[in-house]
Amino acid sequence: MRYNLDIDVVRSFCAVVDFGSFSVAAEYIGRTQSALSMQIQKLEKITGCSLLIRNGRGVMPTAKGQRFMVYARNLLQLHDRALLDVTDQDITGEVSFGCPDDFGLSILPNVLRLYAQTHPTVRLNITCAPSPRLLELYKNNQLDIILCSYYYESHMACLKKEKLVWVAAPDFQVSLDRPIPLAISESTAREHEAAIRVLSQQNISYHIQYMTENTCALMGILRSGLAMAAMISSAVPDDLQIISLRTGLPSLPKLAMACHHASHKTGILTDALYACIAQTLQTADVPINT
Repeated sequence: MRYNLDIDVVRSFCAVVDFGSFSVAAEYIGRTQSALSMQIQKLEKITGCSLLIRNGRGVMPTAKGQRFMVYARNLLQLHDRALLDVTDQDITGEVSFGCPDDFGLSILPNVLRLYAQTHPTVRLNITCAPSPRLLELYKNNQLDIILCSYYYESHMACLKKEKLVWVAAPDFQVSLDRPIPLAISESTAREHEAAIRVLSQQNISYHIQYMTENTCALMGILRSGLAMAAMISSAVPDDLQIISLRTGLPSLPKLAMACHHASHKTGILTDALYACIAQTLQTADVPINT
């Protein structure tokens, strides 16, 4: 018997894989979890194999699920592109996107490449700022879609968990016998709030030696070997080191990455960008070279 793939079911499968969670995917596509589970069961019946598996970290594709995912993404891209072409829909709009500055270095290049494959003529207006500032702009309808961070809690649904680490130049020496020199890019950034909080809680003396609003400048400060900083692990360049906790430094909290749509712009342009962000976050564990 020949079966046909339902494009909505394929889209739901991709959402579950991208988000690694039935609950987050269900919220994203606007279905209940039970309805989403039924869609996946239908897809597995059609393919005759198990495509997803649950583990301690959420939901992941099986080996065959990974193979199917490649075709699924191509199907969705062709489907959406075909509809846009034959219905003469305008795909030359604008989307305002905001993300934290360090993510601008780490994930933004891949997000842009993915988005350009299906929306090459859409203009993206990009703002990089600390998460509290992004949320403020979003609430004031100045940004259409934002990627931002929160302090992770176990009940929280998110696109990805990010580990915060202490970072410095390879020749930087940590000494708890004197105030630790810190470099911060923004006093409101989650990384730097966390750094100051955990040091204060452990009664470890520190002083803010350098402050800059630019992440590239922060990297330059760290490379000088004169200070250390807190960063997300996926954004640590190869020429900087993650400082071991064996030095006596306290561990830092995890961050939860979440993406928000503006309610008045949840059409195909922002939906596609949302999917590109989610897909990129799943493979953003490799340190960048900046």
